[in-house]
Amino acid sequence: MRNPYARFVSLWRHARRVASDRARLSPEWPGPEHYGDLKQFAELCAELRADFRDRWGRDARAFFRANRARTYGPARIELRHLRFVVIHMPPQTDFLPDCNPERLFGVRRVNADPLSFVGTVETMEEDFARLAAALGLPDDRLPVRNASGKEAGGGYAGYYDAAARRLVEELYAEDLAFTGFTFDGARSAPAAPDWPPEGVRERPDRRRSPRTLPVRAWRRLAALEIRAEERLVRWPAAVRLFRPLKALRGLPR
Repeated sequence: MRNPYARFVSLWRHARRVASDRARLSPEWPGPEHYGDLKQFAELCAELRADFRDRWGRDARAFFRANRARTYGPARIELRHLRFVVIHMPPQTDFLPDCNPERLFGVRRVNADPLSFVGTVETMEEDFARLAAALGLPDDRLPVRNASGKEAGGGYAGYYDAAARRLVEELYAEDLAFTGFTFDGARSAPAAPDWPPEGVRERPDRRRSPRTLPVRAWRRLAALEIRAEERLVRWPAAVRLFRPLKALRGLPR
């Protein structure tokens, strides 16, 4: 998980970078100025959320294709130019089993097992070390990728005014309730029970089961696709090669 206030600023800044790259490539693509300030971007995301809240997988792709010319936000950006925002805008609780008792990513869940561990971006190194110890994995230092640098004034708060804060709090009310984050970065409650859950022993020598190899391979392939698309954003013809993978992952193409 991540502090929703910080996450939204990161989403806004990254969306502007994607728009800048695409606008340099194609004159018809709306540039970063069309996203406006944080408040205007929040208004755009609220409109997108209203249309995509209950749509996943094939339903989301069908809506995306059928409404490519539908416009959003104060600058009325066409949906066909907002694929990145559609994918990254939803609240984090949309992807958490405890918050989705029946379906996850639009697919019916096979069981009702609760979460037993949730880490945060703010304490990523410490949380990963705890998780690695519990699973018997090497406690390696996590690589830093896709870092966007420092926010204004040394933090995300510099981007907010009262109106933007109110909109983001409405948009991510579920995330704020689940994580317990406040605007000053404090947390009023833990996001999930401590790891390992009661009755589960830590096994430092645990070996990886061969049955997990296909799962790990699929995750690595998805991660490779994401990184490759970011690097090939200047070459739309190359990006199109990855569309079949996006379809398998249930994402708008």
